[in-house]
Amino acid sequence: MRKNRKKQQTAETSQGNWPVTYKWVAMGTLVAYTALGGRTVPVAQGQQAPNGTKTNPAQPQTAESAHHFEVPAGQLEDILPNFERASGLHIVLADSALGTVQSPGVAGDYTNEQAFARLLDRTGVTYRVTSPGVATLNLSSVEQSVTVNAYNEDPYADPEAPYKADRLSSSKFTEPVLNTARTETILTQEALEDKNATTLREVLRSTAGVTLGSGEGGNAFGDRFFIRGFDARNDVFVDGVRDPGVSIRENFDDEQVEILRGPASSFAGRGTTGGALNIVTKEARTTDFYNFESEGGFNDSFKRGTVDINKTIDPALDVRLNGMVQYADVAGRDFATADRWGVAGAVAYHPTDDFKLTANYSHTHLWGLPDFGVPTNQITREPVTESGVPRDTYYGAINRDFTKSTQDMGTLDGEWRLNDYQAGEDRQPLLRLCHRRRSGR
Repeated sequence: MRKNRKKQQTAETSQGNWPVTYKWVAMGTLVAYTALGGRTVPVAQGQQAPNGTKTNPAQPQTAESAHHFEVPAGQLEDILPNFERASGLHIVLADSALGTVQSPGVAGDYTNEQAFARLLDRTGVTYRVTSPGVATLNLSSVEQSVTVNAYNEDPYADPEAPYKADRLSSSKFTEPVLNTARTETILTQEALEDKNATTLREVLRSTAGVTLGSGEGGNAFGDRFFIRGFDARNDVFVDGVRDPGVSIRENFDDEQVEILRGPASSFAGRGTTGGALNIVTKEARTTDFYNFESEGGFNDSFKRGTVDINKTIDPALDVRLNGMVQYADVAGRDFATADRWGVAGAVAYHPTDDFKLTANYSHTHLWGLPDFGVPTNQITREPVTESGVPRDTYYGAINRDFTKSTQDMGTLDGEWRLNDYQAGEDRQPLLRLCHRRRSGR
């Protein structure tokens, strides 16, 4: 009997259970801990762990080793297999819709924690280790939602209220719109799309505080705007740089339109009495998307098509291409036409979080027969259409009058953040060097 009992005790020890002697030592330690009133009693000598290895509570844990990651930007469902191979972890999505979230990717030697921070940067997704070797991805809060179509994302607007702009595009405005002591009207990308306006004149025609010129002073060509009654023809900016020419501006490459009311010499220089107008063009993003839109039909006098494609070539290089073509008559008018086509490209190079170099170029060509409107009956002081004259009557010379405009503009912009400060959850630049150069005709 003793021999069999000894074999049974040895088998229990070899299977990972503590011997009986250590069980009594543990019970004695518990009694002593209770008698000392819950004070901690340090143990000088390491004990034998159940698996046969030595453990020392005072010994610090070893730092997590770094891994080499080469994960390109893209949707999580496409790039997570590469991340799993590099990190040695198995990634689980709490919701299958998270697979469509666009990630900036990660490249370099990092620990798993550092790699996750870069992989999920600005995605609204967080991770947690649920079991050894397994990590689960989920939304960082229940209020957030997954945006599937990256084309509709506006970098300046509130994702939950796309009509509300959170900030202005210019680096001269360091605070959000709510904290900026100015009167601004900001038309976000969502507002521009809902207006379905193809030119800047059509966008501002229904904007409060802005009126359109009608050829006063003998100059009827190009866009002429009045802000608070003051001529703002020379106060039009494109990406924060004054546009020296007067032209007919298309909207196919516009991301946002910002109207600053009142004197704006701190932003636009001297002479801006009524206000200034800033057009924000589309920049290359860190997400892949494409968008095609068309209007009109086979028997319709208005035909228009646009294309918007963004591609991430490298984690540090993004490109974007916009195109537009339009063949249209003027509704309700004879002979008047408004034909145009244009192309715009943008490149963004950001090797680090603190340095960014962007370049863009746009070409637009417009031609057609202008519409001179409807004259006024000098006796009744009413449009002649009120006196029975057909509205589609054309009052120009078909063989003489025409509209033709060609615009070429290229911009190179460099930005270097020297240091930052923490403003709530966002990192704001404390000292930033910027240089912008433009050429156009």
